[in-house]
Amino acid sequence: MERVDKLLSSTTNYLSIIKCDTTDSIFPVAANSDEPSTQMVRIYTVELRDNFLEKPAPLLSNSVSDLSSIDSDLSSFDGSPSSDSCRQELSRKNCDTQSDELRRELKRLETLKNQLFDEQKQLAECEKELTGSLRLIEKEIQDTELETKLLGDKQLEMLRKCLSPAQIRHLFNKEKAKWSVDDTAVAYTISCMVSRDFYRYMRDQLKFPLPSLSIINRHYRMFRPKKTLVHQPNISSK
Repeated sequence: MERVDKLLSSTTNYLSIIKCDTTDSIFPVAANSDEPSTQMVRIYTVELRDNFLEKPAPLLSNSVSDLSSIDSDLSSFDGSPSSDSCRQELSRKNCDTQSDELRRELKRLETLKNQLFDEQKQLAECEKELTGSLRLIEKEIQDTELETKLLGDKQLEMLRKCLSPAQIRHLFNKEKAKWSVDDTAVAYTISCMVSRDFYRYMRDQLKFPLPSLSIINRHYRMFRPKKTLVHQPNISSK
């Protein structure tokens, strides 16, 4: 008790606790106190080693609560079973926390998996519908091309009855028309039967396949018969 009292009154000594023994004793209480006449007090017996610690020990007080806190600190550092239980409890809590996090992450991934599965199913249905629509469109295009070809063949057959091949080519703008002698002769006949303005109207406005007037004139100069003295009038005889 004397050594403990000296420690309680001194603040400059360094304390190193290497062993702690506890005993329970009964001390009398003052008569004017409201508590029972006796009280159980735990007495700590400690051994000291001077100048052992690098840091000074915390200040001690006369209260029993401070001694109890020291006892709890000792039990946490001396390798007692209570320290092992604390470590086990912390380890268990950490494991539980990690398990909860893993379960939450697994649940989130499962939800994402279900969402992706639903979206993949919807995409497959859309792809199926689009494939069916594409096949219908391709069939319609093939039918239209066939009808167009048949109609074109029928129209071509009808045009051949009244137009020359050069006129048909010029009508469909497939290539630059190469007018034959017969085509130019027919055009020359038409130009002689009607006025030049009406011929231009037929060719430019009505889009009737006819050679231009310049082609007709060139053809006429090329194929017209040359004048001779026999056909020329005798000017001197007049």
